[in-house]
Amino acid sequence: MNNARPRPAARLAAGVAAVSLVCTGLAQLPASADADLGRLSDYVTTVKKQAGTAAVPNKWFVQVSGAPTDDGGSAAQAKSTQDTVLKNARSRGLKVEVTRSFTTSFNGMTVTTSDSSVAELLAIPGVEKVFPVVEVKRPVINATSSATPDMASAINMTGASIAQNELGLSGKNIKIGIIDTGIDIDHPDLGGNGTPGSTPFPTTKVAYGYDFVGDDYNAEIPGSRPVPDNNPDDCEGHGTHVAGIAAADGNPSAEGVRGVAPKATLGAYRVFGCEGSADTDVILAALERAGQDKMDVVNMSLGDSFMSWPQYPTAQATDRLSKKGTIVVASAGNEGTNGLFSGGAPGVAKTAIGVASFDNASIRLNSFTTSLGTSIGYVPASGAPLPPTSGTLKVAVAPTDGCVANGPLPAVGPGTVYLIQRGGCTFHEKALAGQTAGADAVILYNNVAGMISPTVAGTPAITIPVGMITQADGEALAAAAAAGEVTITWTPGTVQTPDPQGGLLSSFSSWGLAADLDLKPDLGAPGGNIWSTVPVEQNSYGAKSGTSMSAPHVAGAVALLLEARPDLKGKALAVRELLQNTSKPADFSFAPGAGYLDMVARQGAGMIDIARAATTKQSVTPGKIALGEGGKKAKTTTLEIKNTGTTDVTYAISNVDGVGAFGPSDPTFFDSPNNVSAPASVVVRAGKTAKVKVTISAPADAPDGYIYGGWVVLTGSNGETLRVPYAGMAGDYQALNPLQDSFGLGFPWLARLDGGDLSPVDGGNFTMQGDDVPFLIFHVEYPVTDLQVFAYKVNADGSKTQLSSKPVLSTGYAGRDDLFTALAWDGTYSQGKNVLNAPAGTYVLELRAIKALGGPNDVQTWTSPSFTIGSGTVDPNLKQIQVDPNVKVNPKR
Repeated sequence: MNNARPRPAARLAAGVAAVSLVCTGLAQLPASADADLGRLSDYVTTVKKQAGTAAVPNKWFVQVSGAPTDDGGSAAQAKSTQDTVLKNARSRGLKVEVTRSFTTSFNGMTVTTSDSSVAELLAIPGVEKVFPVVEVKRPVINATSSATPDMASAINMTGASIAQNELGLSGKNIKIGIIDTGIDIDHPDLGGNGTPGSTPFPTTKVAYGYDFVGDDYNAEIPGSRPVPDNNPDDCEGHGTHVAGIAAADGNPSAEGVRGVAPKATLGAYRVFGCEGSADTDVILAALERAGQDKMDVVNMSLGDSFMSWPQYPTAQATDRLSKKGTIVVASAGNEGTNGLFSGGAPGVAKTAIGVASFDNASIRLNSFTTSLGTSIGYVPASGAPLPPTSGTLKVAVAPTDGCVANGPLPAVGPGTVYLIQRGGCTFHEKALAGQTAGADAVILYNNVAGMISPTVAGTPAITIPVGMITQADGEALAAAAAAGEVTITWTPGTVQTPDPQGGLLSSFSSWGLAADLDLKPDLGAPGGNIWSTVPVEQNSYGAKSGTSMSAPHVAGAVALLLEARPDLKGKALAVRELLQNTSKPADFSFAPGAGYLDMVARQGAGMIDIARAATTKQSVTPGKIALGEGGKKAKTTTLEIKNTGTTDVTYAISNVDGVGAFGPSDPTFFDSPNNVSAPASVVVRAGKTAKVKVTISAPADAPDGYIYGGWVVLTGSNGETLRVPYAGMAGDYQALNPLQDSFGLGFPWLARLDGGDLSPVDGGNFTMQGDDVPFLIFHVEYPVTDLQVFAYKVNADGSKTQLSSKPVLSTGYAGRDDLFTALAWDGTYSQGKNVLNAPAGTYVLELRAIKALGGPNDVQTWTSPSFTIGSGTVDPNLKQIQVDPNVKVNPKR
């Protein structure tokens, strides 16, 4: 990435004739000053589970032929087909047990069966697809009482305060389902009496719900089983926080929280235990139950990051639920530092509203005063003692960054606080440097705009208080201390301060596009530093960050919109389009104020404005344009502009480009004009609809895989602006190598797990006993339709014989991973109706990645070095390996 001065994005100006933009070359934007925001060059070499697709061992979705009832099918016929498939599987000797049957929004079963049986299961008549059941973690970033913004500042950002106070909207008679950790039914802001364990369920506020799992369920623990009951009370806190954002009805002047739709009725569908993860099996069951309860809106602040295919069962169920009248809102995910294609199901569903996160405008922080007469807010670092509420310390400015590579900090006496700038090494290293130098405390200050919540956990332990302040406060304090003595005094007070990153995309918010190049996320709302309800046992209120927090802002906004516009009930696409039309794009968060708008693939349409959505008399269909691949070839879309008002409106039509990017794992940003042509203006008569054609293509010199986007802008003579976001991929999706090694580790590998380490090997013998089996380690850079592994026996003359026409491993639709995917072959293969053990001999494994949206010949392959296997008992649990997160990778040298 160079440091050339970028040029401002060209604009499509309104004129008297059709206008066209011609790209004059890609202009590369400078890298962010903050290496933590989206750069992966200094990755950690700790083995991770396959991100977002951490498969539950030996548990699978089996989709069978025939339509579910939501698509007009018969429940009896669906169940009959499932029973026939099950009977045929068992007749072939497969050990298959049904854990749950679905006939409403998905026609299929979740089953437990040996992972080695999946290839054979796929071959059974009536089976259409097989998907892994995967763990789903709550996508929340932090939970701390040190940064506690008023909920009011967040709802001001979305126009919800205007909708409540000026339009009189409250969400009354609208039902919002929360699929999450449950809801604390005792919380007074959520209809409870405030005393733990004393409020009977259901209540007038939380009137619907079901606990699908019980307190002890955790999908991360092998063998953990759900124990359902009828009371979806929350023992973890996440669902209560989400519910409060959507619909709490407390009194803000009395420390309570008022959510976006305070009079809405809630349904609590509990899919998490008190700790750990859920899985997509119980989430799909909760979706069906919410539909049966006829929720108007369902919020899912959860998802399977990187599972960006809309074909995944939870996404399929979301689409069918939407068609039946329930509008589904889902968080985009919190994998933003992993770059493009990091969103996941169910937010990538075609009819879902996938929600990105923006940082809150205002934060309330703990504070200290200075001898300069100022009061500075700070965030206490986790992993260190909390700062006191009294006491005065002299400020010493660190002459270096405090990193070990630059030597120790000069010793200081008691009564001193070291002021150290962020950057160069970990927060723990900086805090330890100050502690070793004798300081009584460390104050870190940011090296970019914005406030973050640092952690200094590590060994040796940090035993002195550590706080983080903003870049502006830190630079001012450092300059003053360099000129003369300055002191700080700890206080018990707080300060309300604007967040310099307020209104910009949160760094953690997951990026699109969807695997099939649909435009995702759809829009955004505040999710960074949101103050809301938590269980009364956890002190009732707290702040959390994540797309978990942005989604319920939108769910509440949908409730207000349905109250204002009852004609929109059950019309998921119309609701989403109206919210997109009235959203406002945000500045590029890595260079705010520089004249760029952030990527459409990060923010969708932009920040919602519910007051505008509820009052506008005009709208545009479609609400977004997904251009797909081959963006150098122009695509024409017809926009229908509807005017339900009593006055004609003339719209000037223009284009605004968003930043583009290339490279999923480590994006490089570009500012280049897209090729857009449209009529200069259009008149839409009162009570009528007008149509205009817009033709769009990528910059002419954009490489294969370049993600571009922007907004078609309609500026009305009535003073209102409507927008339609668009995005696509330049060039040929299938020309990209989905198995490319983005991290310089020499992937793919044939590997061995030995002594707790995974190391690449050039061959050798595997006993096939325990974990002494051949691993394939590889990185998936772009989503693929399938990952398949075929086994070949190497003959004495060097020729190869394929063990079976079927793959010995097949994962189905697979998204990107954040570092690598680990698969292991247990030595079995299918032949006819039988599953056989490979005899002793020499073998190679061929990995085939079936490229996204491609034809039968669009396959990327890699063949392993040859290896030998001995005889022995195979381990049936070794297929989609769940690698211990403490296992280390030994890089290929």
